Amino acid sequence: GNQQTITQKTKYFTPDINNDGSKIVAVNYKADGKCELHVLDATSGSLLKNIESSEINVFTDPKFIDDSSIVACARFRDGQMSLVRADISGSLTRLTPPSYHVIGFPNVQNDKVYFTASFDGNDEVFMLQLSDKKIFQVSNSSTGNYFVNASGNNLVYSNFTADGYQLKEIGI
Repeated sequence: GNQQTITQKTKYFTPDINNDGSKIVAVNYKADGKCELHVLDATSGSLLKNIESSEINVFTDPKFIDDSSIVACARFRDGQMSLVRADISGSLTRLTPPSYHVIGFPNVQNDKVYFTASFDGNDEVFMLQLSDKKIFQVSNSSTGNYFVNASGNNLVYSNFTADGYQLKEIGI
């Protein structure tokens, strides 16, 4: 495929592209340290929407749920984290209760968000149902599990071992 630069002199991190390839969402860090989600036109790079919150210090790992909403990890001013849903309209909704546990690496498949969290002291893969916000633990190991990817009826994730990361696959 072709590669093209769509922005210049910007600080964008962890971008995601929507299903039809028309929009990109990325974390933007401004010179003053302020963190925002930017929704960009994938062709021109123009800013379509700036999503920010005075309660949130840092957004990480944004992923499109659909064309009008995004899931991201958020660290609040008090240090707690939560998965949040950001609508293109600008509204933010907490999907998980704020906690001092680390949350990251979300992956969206249909009505489910798979992510890594340290709720029980170890980094495990969890699944959040968007319809009712119920959370289920998916993995269980003595070391951390990261970078989950859901496709069809399978989950693939990286399991940390003494020999480095090992891919694991489980049915869902």
